[in-house]
Amino acid sequence: TEVLATQQQNTRAKGDKTYHLLIAFAPGDEVTDEQLKTIEAELCADLGFSEHQRISAVHRDTDNHHVHVAINKIHPTKLTLHEPYYDFTVLGHACERIEDAYGLQKVNHISQQREGQSRAQDMEAHSGQKSLISWTREHCGEKLELAQSWDDVHQALKEHGLHMQLRGNGLVITADSEVSIKASSVSRMLSKPALEKRLGEFVAGEAPPKNEEQSSKGRYRKQPIALKVDTTELYRRYQLQALQSEKQVNQALAQVMTTKGRKLKALDLANKLKRFAISQETNSITRKMLYKLHFNSVKRQRKKIQQAAANGKKQVYGQHRKLTWADWLKQQAVQGDKEALTALQARQPQRHQQSNRLSGQNSSTFDSAVLSKADSITKKGSVIDKRIGVRETANALVLPAKITTTTLIGALELAQERYGNVISLDGTDAFKQRVVNVAVNARLTIQFTGDAERDRLQLEERYNGQSREDG
Repeated sequence: TEVLATQQQNTRAKGDKTYHLLIAFAPGDEVTDEQLKTIEAELCADLGFSEHQRISAVHRDTDNHHVHVAINKIHPTKLTLHEPYYDFTVLGHACERIEDAYGLQKVNHISQQREGQSRAQDMEAHSGQKSLISWTREHCGEKLELAQSWDDVHQALKEHGLHMQLRGNGLVITADSEVSIKASSVSRMLSKPALEKRLGEFVAGEAPPKNEEQSSKGRYRKQPIALKVDTTELYRRYQLQALQSEKQVNQALAQVMTTKGRKLKALDLANKLKRFAISQETNSITRKMLYKLHFNSVKRQRKKIQQAAANGKKQVYGQHRKLTWADWLKQQAVQGDKEALTALQARQPQRHQQSNRLSGQNSSTFDSAVLSKADSITKKGSVIDKRIGVRETANALVLPAKITTTTLIGALELAQERYGNVISLDGTDAFKQRVVNVAVNARLTIQFTGDAERDRLQLEERYNGQSREDG
């Protein structure tokens, strides 16, 4: 409320008065609450927002911790708008400085790819489906780069149901599914200037006919990115549910529009009857006044009907949200589908991360009861327990930097349930020593691998010897 009140005092700014900042840490990076506050303050100061109002929310229910920051661009006393220019460069340098200062993982903050390629990777990471850019580069990128004429270019594209055409000052490649991409996003050699320099002035080609009988491998269709597990049956279920959802949406929208049309038709009929009644008024001044009042009344009713229809559409789309392949897998995993969880975990290779972890020789086995009780499941297949801050992956329990003894005992018991009696420890030396001490003191029937087992045996021998002396 205070932010909105401040923003309303600046009447000159017409654009967005709120700056949205996302601070994300690499998987495995652990920072304390005090460090998090300091990092947030430093980044906001570098952007010139140190004196501005802001609200920050920490999310710990994903594979990597991140903070959403909503900053008021309007200064609280000067009431001027601050718009940080070249903010991406400023943030990139600031993040490099923070990584050095806090010993965080080094991340590339400057994209080395063209905008289209970067967006394609973002789309693939978000949806789990192959983009047209990647598909085109994979199936005909080499032929396009080696083409010696415009006929060669069009023939290479036509074989895969693609078509190149002019659009604005550049070239686009369009699939028969009506999806279009910039030709230069596939390769720099396919930009309009580069191609015309090599092949001469652009010559249009014929669009390939839509041939539904042709193998889907030869034409672009949204398909899941290849994984180490077979997702054929899962993807068939996803497509079937998507079609059913689309049908339900169309039916619901048709109902909304039918209701809107019926109400507008009734309003028009009532309007005609009312105007006819007003026309019988003999006094011209009274008649004019009644016409005006009735016009305003009809206008309000028409606006109300249109608003109700808009709200109805919004409600329909809210109830039948179109899910990407990755979102659908996550939804199914939350509902207890172990195959969907396995597919999520196979989306990205497991990397050893510098974090406190409990693991074993056997992979985790998540049954439907465990999945249905999970607080959250990420798109990478991690099962989150927000109450104790433990994140379960396919091969390890990832623990936060700060953890209570009670929580650590619960994590050890869970690891024993998941992996058996032999547990491997990864993390700092202090963490390993603490785990050994807690396991021995809690009398847990757990063994460890490596030096941790040696420490456990020595500690148990010391405790047993002390008990005999006390006896």
